Parts: sequence; C-alpha cells; structure tokens
Amino acid sequence: MSVSGNTEDIMWFINKYPYFMLRFVIVVVIFIVFLVIIMLFRNRAYLRMVTDKDSVTGLMSWEKFKEDVETVIIKNAKTKYALIQFDIDKFKVVNDLYGIDGGNSLLRHIAAEIESMLDKNEMATRFYADVFCILISYDTDDEITGFISKISECIKNFTLIFGIYKIDEDLPVNLMIDRATFARNAVKGNSVKNYSFFDSRMLEEVLKEKKIESTMQSALDAGEFEVYLQPQFSVETEKIVSAEALVRWNDPIRKIIPPGEFIELFEKNNFITKLDVYMWEQVFKVISNWISSGKEPYPVSINVSAVHFKNRTIIDEITEVVKKFNIPLKYIELEITESTLLDDLDYAIDTIYQLHSLGFRIAMDDFGSGFSSLNVLNKLSIDVLKLDREFLNDASNSRKGKIVINDIITMAKHLNMNVVCEGVENREQVEYLKTTQCDKIQGFYYARPMSLINFEKEYY
Repeated sequence: MSVSGNTEDIMWFINKYPYFMLRFVIVVVIFIVFLVIIMLFRNRAYLRMVTDKDSVTGLMSWEKFKEDVETVIIKNAKTKYALIQFDIDKFKVVNDLYGIDGGNSLLRHIAAEIESMLDKNEMATRFYADVFCILISYDTDDEITGFISKISECIKNFTLIFGIYKIDEDLPVNLMIDRATFARNAVKGNSVKNYSFFDSRMLEEVLKEKKIESTMQSALDAGEFEVYLQPQFSVETEKIVSAEALVRWNDPIRKIIPPGEFIELFEKNNFITKLDVYMWEQVFKVISNWISSGKEPYPVSINVSAVHFKNRTIIDEITEVVKKFNIPLKYIELEITESTLLDDLDYAIDTIYQLHSLGFRIAMDDFGSGFSSLNVLNKLSIDVLKLDREFLNDASNSRKGKIVINDIITMAKHLNMNVVCEGVENREQVEYLKTTQCDKIQGFYYARPMSLINFEKEYY
C-alpha cells in the first residue's frame, strides 16, 4: 500500500467523522496536560526534598533549619530552647591529610551522631564548612553542657569548639546565630574549656571591635600609629645597647591606646599585615634619620606578627622595605614568636633561613611560651633567644626556676645565640641575671616603652 493511499484513507476518515476526531484531539490534549501537571508536582516535591537537605551531611538545609526553628519556638512558647553552634578545631588539617572526601566523611559521621541525640522538636543543620548549628530544649545549663559533652565524646580524636545562645528574646534566627558565633569565637584558643555561653558583654565587645575596624584604615593613613621604643641594656654594663620597637595608637579623641586593645583584633581581621609593613617602614625611617644626622644608630628589633609570617609573600615585602630605605641590616633584628612555628615547621625553618641569609638578625620572642622549643631550636637560624617573662618570675620564686633558666641560657650559648631576658622589674632580678650568661635585659626596672622624642632626649 502506498503512502498516498494511506493519506487518502486518513483524510476520508476525518471528513466522514469530524466530531469524533475533535473529541479525540481534546482527550489527547487533556491527557498530555495531566501528565505535565503530574511531572511538575513530582519535580517540585523532588526539588523541595533536595533543597531541604544538606548535600554533604543529609541534615536539613540551612534555610529549612531557619524556618523550622521559628515555627518550633512559636508553637512551644513555654519551652526553653538553646541554640548551639560548634566547629572542628583545625578542620583544615583533616582535608589536607585525607582530602575532601575524608573531610566530608567526618562531617557525615558527626551529623549522624547529632541526629541520634535529638528529641522531638529539636533539630540540627550544617551552617557552612565544618560549622554546625543545633536547636535543643533544656531546663538547666547542666543539660546543655551534658549535651555538648556527649557530642565531644563521640568525636574523641578532634577538639570541638562550642558557642551557646540561650534563647531569651524574640529575635530573627540570623541574630540568634550571630550570638552563638560571638560565644564560640570568645572561647577559641582557650586550652581550659571548649564552650562558652553568650552574654551581653560579648555584644559590647563586638560593637567595640566594629568601632575600631571602622577607623583602623583611616588611622593608619593619618599616621596615628606611632613607634615606641623600649631600651635593652647590657647585663654586664647596665648601659643601653639596643631597643625594641612597639606600636601605640595615638587616637585624637581616645589618646594613647595600648596594643592589647587592638593587636588581637588586627590579627583576626588580617589588618596586622598592613600595620606590620607600616611599622617596619617607620623604624627604617628612624634609623635612616639617625644615620643622616651623624648619630650611631642603636640596633632595633621589630616584630613580625604570626599572621604575617605565614604570608608566603613576606620575604618580598620585607625586601621592598629594605630597598626603599637602604640602611645596613646590622641595625635591624626581626622578632618572630615561638608560636609562629607550630603550624608549619618546614615553612618556618625555610623562611627564617632566607631572612637570615638576606642579612637580618633573627630573634625568637617569648621563648618557652609554646611547646616546640627544644625540638626545633637546633634547626632554626636564630641569633637571639628572648626568654618569656614567666621564666624570670619562676627564677625569682624558686630554686628550681633558677636551675631551669640557667640551663636554658647555657643551652642557648652552646648554640651560639645571644639571650635577652624580658620583664625585669626589680634590682633583685638584675643581680640574679648578672650571675648567668644572659646578654641583655629589658623591662620596667630600667625603662618603659617611650615615644621616639623621649627616647632621643634620654639616650642621644
């Protein structure tokens, strides 16, 4: 049968039964529309299911968590709830060692443990990265800390850091999370406990930090950060031989702001790297002025913050400052804190070696405040050991303390290092250090940190 024959038969049928064909077409269209509607509903349900779940852990999504928290709190107005936020300390190490899949596996394990602990109207989500948020009901604070302990026990090989906000105000969930975050940040770095409850003082501290952050760049541009110098004295002669450069913020309204009020914040927000470079330039400028005016410069030690030291461009940055001022590097000593070495020892050893090769003298500041000292000291290109002030306090109070400080100084001498003892506050400490091989002393007994003007008046 030909194609044209089939076409003629179809046209004949349509012409003979037009109403039947119309009804047939309508039925087919309705059926197709029905199928489309079913597919749309199924897709929406699927999408809803997908978007309501965290893709890594299977916990509810952050958006779903926010919606359900608001609903649960409203429906259970007489129940006390707490919002807990926590993260895994040094989680980056897990990803570095075991890859993303290994890190995700740990997150799924934690999520499963949390879900097994939740009661009705309690919920959890992964906020982002390794940060989890949990809503639990409670009657006493002990119940909250008990819940935290259970989670920590399930993840024994890792340290979890918790922030807790006991919900006592009608706030948006985002603000509740902010308060739990404040509490978590307040306990980071604390070796004694791994949790903190939010209180109003934290909010005041955050507002204070925001105020500082809003003015720090303009203060830097205006030259409000000033170099203060604290003299260092020879133990043998008790005469000034060098100085340490310290920073003070001379605010037009608040006057002199001590570093304790802003350095830690600058380390958190990374502004410390800008302040470091600024201070290096100011110190180099001071030494350059001393040379051009015919004065013999005192060697000055300048601090390299732990945050900045980890920056892989630090050698280039310091080199640029050297080129800019072109002063003999024998007048500059770089102070690097012992804690700087803990995260990446190989990088620290290599970077210190390169800085030393450029001609800088390198000092390890706060020696004894960390845990790696004796193990790595022989691997580092260190010229000067600055003893943490606690060593001197111990030596002042006990015979064992004196034995420890004597042995450390002897060890440093065997490694061809000079020794500076900080925190010298009385004559008794000076007389004791004269019996050791300590080279220099620094502290309030001789001089407090002073402005450049006062330093030049006193020692030039």
